[in-house]
Amino acid sequence: DKFLALTSITTPTLLLNLPTKNSLLPHQTALSMRPEDEAVQAASSLARLKYKHPIVLSHDDNVSQRVAQAFADQWQAQTGQKLDVVYFEESKDMQASISDHLEVTASKQRIKEVDSKVKQTIKFEPRNRRDIDMIYVVGSPTQTRLLKPYIDVNIAPFAKLIPIYASSRSHSVKIDNSNTRDLEGLTFT
Repeated sequence: DKFLALTSITTPTLLLNLPTKNSLLPHQTALSMRPEDEAVQAASSLARLKYKHPIVLSHDDNVSQRVAQAFADQWQAQTGQKLDVVYFEESKDMQASISDHLEVTASKQRIKEVDSKVKQTIKFEPRNRRDIDMIYVVGSPTQTRLLKPYIDVNIAPFAKLIPIYASSRSHSVKIDNSNTRDLEGLTFT
């Protein structure tokens, strides 16, 4: 901000974070290093793809919460629609949380109720929510590698595939690249 206040400097300038007080002049460019700004850009870009009912799956830590909230706020500002943010813990409860929010758990419960009332053998397939048309994931590379298969198994085999996007925080070349099959169909923003 002190540098930007020096309006006499007209040299083309690249700033590696965004100013808090001053506006940029035509000869100045800024690249944000904040993860929240990536989420704002992702929400803007994805909103232009005309998704109607996305959800955000976010790890329940401070940085992920800020990123998820920035995505949700930008989505609402751009589309006028509020979206659900589902927080998960990196534990055995992760799968249950995903299953609950995609309403697969409720579908399985309805199957049990019908099965208990019908004397014939009927084949059932659990169903996931049909209103979700996009998922945005916020988490570390390890969390994303655990979460993506849980999403996949909670989408009914006959249902339309739900596009899944993830922030760059979810990607790392340092993690074992020997098997990236778990991340198939995931697009990094």
